[in-house]
Amino acid sequence: GGNTTPAQKPVQVAATKPVQATPAAPAGGSAAAYVQLSSQPSAADAQASVKSMTAKCGSLFGGGTLVVQQVDLGQKGVRWRVRLPTDSLSAAASICAQIKAQGGDCFATNG
Repeated sequence: GGNTTPAQKPVQVAATKPVQATPAAPAGGSAAAYVQLSSQPSAADAQASVKSMTAKCGSLFGGGTLVVQQVDLGQKGVRWRVRLPTDSLSAAASICAQIKAQGGDCFATNG
């Protein structure tokens, strides 16, 4: 009799790479326009707003991702703005109209 050792089969590990959703426009301050969904007094409130708005209206974002922008309003203090970058003011206005139709609150801005 011979010694037969079972061949070691390589274990296939499925590499699940997270797929990055490409935003409709570059995140940060370089978008042509924005849909501003909320302005919050803290970063934590802004993140909570991002979650709830994405859950409620995410299908209207056209594949875009909400960004949080910190802004210093002087005497009013620092606010965190929840915004959706878009490639034009008309696109922002169109998305905002759809969000309002869903009962959301927003405005289009090119700043």
